[in-house]
Amino acid sequence: MEEKIKIENDFLSVIISRRGATLDSVFFKPAARELLWQGDKESWTGKDLVIFPFVARLMDGWYLHRGVKYQMPIHGLAPYLDFGTAEKSDSALTLRLRFSEKTLKCYPFRFEFTVYYRLIKNSLITSYEVRNLDEEEMYFYLGGHPGYALDYMENDETDDTSANSVIFEKAQNLCRYTADESGYFITGEDRWRTADELFLSKSLFANDAIILKDLKGGLTIRRPSGIDISFDLNNPPVLALWSHKRRGGYVCVEPWWGLPDENPPKRELKTKLLINRLPPLGVFNYEFATKYEMR
Repeated sequence: MEEKIKIENDFLSVIISRRGATLDSVFFKPAARELLWQGDKESWTGKDLVIFPFVARLMDGWYLHRGVKYQMPIHGLAPYLDFGTAEKSDSALTLRLRFSEKTLKCYPFRFEFTVYYRLIKNSLITSYEVRNLDEEEMYFYLGGHPGYALDYMENDETDDTSANSVIFEKAQNLCRYTADESGYFITGEDRWRTADELFLSKSLFANDAIILKDLKGGLTIRRPSGIDISFDLNNPPVLALWSHKRRGGYVCVEPWWGLPDENPPKRELKTKLLINRLPPLGVFNYEFATKYEMR
């Protein structure tokens, strides 16, 4: 099977990798520019992630379901598996992942996970569908993780990305989840600051991701070179912003239906913070849109 698949229209050419159903390239034709971060060994080699059925890290890499211990890597199963093609047209692609004997060893649910990409003018619409094929309630997390390139200057110790910003659709009191000293595990939440814009200096990510709770409205990545990338997020319960704390000219905009483990963790899956539940044969859908335009 073809490992990477292209969809395009008059505005965008998008390449999607079958491994993890992730974006590999987002080329914006009006500006003749690649907008997706293309990876860097010194900061983040990735470009995008589709997160399922766990968000970020589990404490010590394991959890319990009905008292049975299961191991799970960071961000769950989806990033490490090849998706099958369900449908393809010039400007749309559907990729699908189903449970297998391999997945059941670390995630004991029979599921079908589908990722939809479609282009509408200068927008990329990303949709996720989770189906519970089991006869018992299913527990899961879900999220996106696209990394977009910023305008930046390379410096000896810390790259300078401070001329870029995230502009929120609505000025608001930003509430965030706090993390432990590692930056990986949740310890609580607080009212962070009132803002309508965050400048994306590396110091913002000194303790890893900024994990916002119940963000109201969408946001726009504003780059000084004149290309805006706007997100209609469709109200996920969590929105994370992340970049390497020293290197790399990029920011990841991550709508999450879930959280990393708490410290100390709740080990039993159904007791985890913000866990999603699907009844037998139930379906969960989430969609967000990304618009690319020149100012």
